[in-house]
Amino acid sequence: MELEKLLIENLNIDDDLNKKFRKCIEQVFSPFYLKKIDRVFKSPIQIKRFDKKTNVMAMTLNSSIFINSEMFDSLDDNRKMVYLIHELFHVLQKKSQFKDLVVLNSLLKAKTLKYVDEKDINEFLTGKKQNIHSNYKEEFLSYCSNFAFNWSLAPELKNEYFDILKNSGYFNMSSKWWKDRFK
Repeated sequence: MELEKLLIENLNIDDDLNKKFRKCIEQVFSPFYLKKIDRVFKSPIQIKRFDKKTNVMAMTLNSSIFINSEMFDSLDDNRKMVYLIHELFHVLQKKSQFKDLVVLNSLLKAKTLKYVDEKDINEFLTGKKQNIHSNYKEEFLSYCSNFAFNWSLAPELKNEYFDILKNSGYFNMSSKWWKDRFK
C-alpha cells in the first residue's frame, strides 16, 4: 500500500512514450484484438512514471503501467517496449474481459511442462539461471515479449508456441515484433 501511495504522489505521464507504446501494441496484437482492447479500455492505456528509488523497473497496479524513470530511461527504445508489453500482458490478464489470455497462458504453461522440468522453468522463461520475481505460472504469455526464452531446453516448443499464438487470432504474427522473437 505504501508503494501505491508513492506512485500516486509522484506520477508523470510521458506523451511521447505513450505514442510509441501504442504503435508497439499495434505490432503485437491483431486488428481484431486491438478493437477488443480499445473497447474494454475506453481511453488509451497510459504509461506513468515514478521517480522513487527502488529496484522495480516496471509494474502494474489495476489498469495502469508504472515505470521507474531512472532505470527505464537508460534503456533503448526496443527494450523499453519489451518491458511495457510484458506489463501490458499482466494488465490484460487481470481483467475479466481477457480470460482468453489467461486460458492461452495456461495452454503455453501446459505445453512447456511437457518438455521442461519444473526446476528449469525460470531458466526457460528468462534465458538465465535466476528466479523470477513472481509465481512463474502466470508468466508464459508475458515472457513471450522478452526475447529471452532458452529454447535449447526444449527446441520443439518454439514452433508449438508460434502455432498456438498464431492460431489464437489474438496476435499480429506477421509483424516485425513477432518475427524477431521466432527467428
